[in-house]
Amino acid sequence: MSTQPRRHILVSMFVRGIVCLVVISAGFYVADLLVRTRPVPETSDVGSNARRVSVLEVSGEAMADRWLGYGTVRAVDSADVPVRVTAIVEEVPDRILDGARVDAGEVLARLDSHDYREQVAMSRERLVQVDAALQRLELERDVAEDQLQLAEQDAALVLADMERVKAAFAAGAAVRREVDAVEQRKLQADRAVLLQRRILDRMPIEKAELESRRVAEEAAGRIAAENVERCVVRSPISGVLAQVRLEVGEGVLPGQRVARVVNLDRLEAVLKIAASARGSIQVGDLVTLSRTNGRGSWTAHIDRLSPVDDAATRTMTVYAEIDHDGQNDLAPGLFVRGDIELSGEQSRTILPRRAIRNQQVMTVQDGRVVYRP
Repeated sequence: MSTQPRRHILVSMFVRGIVCLVVISAGFYVADLLVRTRPVPETSDVGSNARRVSVLEVSGEAMADRWLGYGTVRAVDSADVPVRVTAIVEEVPDRILDGARVDAGEVLARLDSHDYREQVAMSRERLVQVDAALQRLELERDVAEDQLQLAEQDAALVLADMERVKAAFAAGAAVRREVDAVEQRKLQADRAVLLQRRILDRMPIEKAELESRRVAEEAAGRIAAENVERCVVRSPISGVLAQVRLEVGEGVLPGQRVARVVNLDRLEAVLKIAASARGSIQVGDLVTLSRTNGRGSWTAHIDRLSPVDDAATRTMTVYAEIDHDGQNDLAPGLFVRGDIELSGEQSRTILPRRAIRNQQVMTVQDGRVVYRP
């Protein structure tokens, strides 16, 4: 190879090395320039921009324990009015409507009682028949006693005659045929006495049967008379009609509920409380009732406690009688919240509600908020 091409290759490699160095130097220069000319962010005082929160020093306070429960209001005195006979509704007073106030014993409806009145009349007639049979039995007993007395006298005469005939036969003054005849008469007289005694002995049994029939007829008559009274449906208590299900011409059956009466003078709240409250809640504890939306509140006192816990919900039932004076905004069926304040006081730490989050209490320690269970 000649020296000319070799020199050309060396020159070419040298030039390429120079170019590479220039490019690398330019890159370093640009990077250094970007670093030196970068914007510097402004610094701020961390202490002056930290979030400020309100803090409160808490201490122990004597206060009563409280339990919260939910339930409904109901009337202490209420009654379902059933029908006790099978009949047709004959009349419903015009004022017997839902929401009407009624008194105890007031007529709610009248049912058709024609069949039951006829049963009363039939029972009376059967009683007359039984009484007549008893009187006839008394007469028959008197006659039977007289007949028994006559039969006994006849038997005594036949016995005396038989003794005389037998004495004559022993003396040879009578024949055997006369003895047989008198003995046959004696058997007939004894048979008549036995028959009359059997008739007299059977009469007390017949009298007992008639007296039993009389008692049964008297009971049937009383039931029929009561059914006539039951055809008048009356209110068992004083109160307000919550429900009326009666129409003229409608057929009703025994046990069918036709009305409901509610006395609004006494109301109670049936509350469900956590079962763990048993032992701390007592009869007489104060209860503050309110709607779940917070509008309206009433005071009540625990009247009684259920002795059984609900295993499914782990709750106990508390009955609190409401101290009310007939306010219109309180009615049975209202869903309420009950705040029970126990009678005894204990030392407790009171915390603001906003200091509790996710079942943890926010406390301040060394200038920082610390969460504690």
